[in-house]
Amino acid sequence: KALYRSAIGTGSAGDKGIYEWIEGDSIGDNSLAWLVSPSYQLPHDVLVYASLSSGEKSGAVEFDSDSASANYGKPLNVKPEKAENAELGFKSLLLDRRLLINANLYYTQLTDYQSNLTIIDKSQEPEVLRSYLGNIPGVTAKGVEFETAFAVTPGLSINLSGAYNRATYDEFFTTLPDISATKLADYSGKQLHGAPKVTLAYGVDYTRSLGNGYGLNLFLTNAYRSEAYLQPSQSEYALQKAYNVTDGGIALDRANGKYRISFIVKNLFDEDYKTGGNTYSGTNAVTEQPGYGRAFSFAFRSNF
Repeated sequence: KALYRSAIGTGSAGDKGIYEWIEGDSIGDNSLAWLVSPSYQLPHDVLVYASLSSGEKSGAVEFDSDSASANYGKPLNVKPEKAENAELGFKSLLLDRRLLINANLYYTQLTDYQSNLTIIDKSQEPEVLRSYLGNIPGVTAKGVEFETAFAVTPGLSINLSGAYNRATYDEFFTTLPDISATKLADYSGKQLHGAPKVTLAYGVDYTRSLGNGYGLNLFLTNAYRSEAYLQPSQSEYALQKAYNVTDGGIALDRANGKYRISFIVKNLFDEDYKTGGNTYSGTNAVTEQPGYGRAFSFAFRSNF
C-alpha cells in the first residue's frame, strides 16, 4: 500500500487519498437574473436611463487537496457569487451628431465574491499557510464611466473613454505578506486586487482616399491603468504601478471594402508590466507573469 500511495501521489494520507472515490457535497441552487431599465428620450438626441439588475456566477465543487491537512479529501465547495447593480446615466449625440458623449454612475454589491484565498491552517502543527479558491463575504464597487468621440472632419476622429472605480472589500482577512511570521490582517475597506482605480483609453483615427478606389487608414490608441495589487495579500512584489500601453497601425484598403492590408504594432513603446505575480514563501520564489512586449503583425482581409 505504501508503494501504491507513493505511485499515485497520495503520500501518507491513508487509504482514502484524493485519487480514491470520494462523495462530495452536491450544489443545488437556482440562478435568477433580472434587469429593469427605464429610459427617456430628450430632445437633441439625448437619452437618459436608469437600471437595476441582478446576476449570479455559479459555484464550484472542490476538495481539500493538501495531503498534510486534517481535512484532506473533504469537500471544500465554492459558493455562487451574486451581484446587484444600480446605474444612472445618459447617452447623447451632439453638434449635428458629430460629438458622442455617454456617461453613467454605478453602484455594485457583490456577495460571496470568488477569489483565491490564503489562510492559516490550524489543523496542522506547526500552523502553515494554505491557499485555495473560496469566497470573500462581500465587495462593493462604485464609480463613474464615460465615453466620448468627436468627428473633427469626415476623415479624422478622436476618442476618449475612462472610468473611476472604487472597489473595496466589505469584509476580508488574509495573511500579511513578506514577513517571516504568519499573521492575519484585516483588509476590509482596501481596494480590490486586480482593480485599478483609474482606467483611460484614448486615440485618433484618420482615413483618406488615395484615388483609384484605394483608401488609407492610420490609427493610434493608448490605454492607461493606475496602480493595482495583483494578489489579495497586497504584497509589494505583486504591485503593478501605473502604466501605459500604446498600439498603432496603418492599413490600405479598397473603397468597396473587399480587401484590406494592415500593419499593426502592439505595445509600441515596449512598456514593461505584469499581469500576475506571487510573493515569496518558505518554498517558493517571487514570480511574475509579464504582459506582452512590443509585437508586430500583418493582417490581410478579403470579403468576396
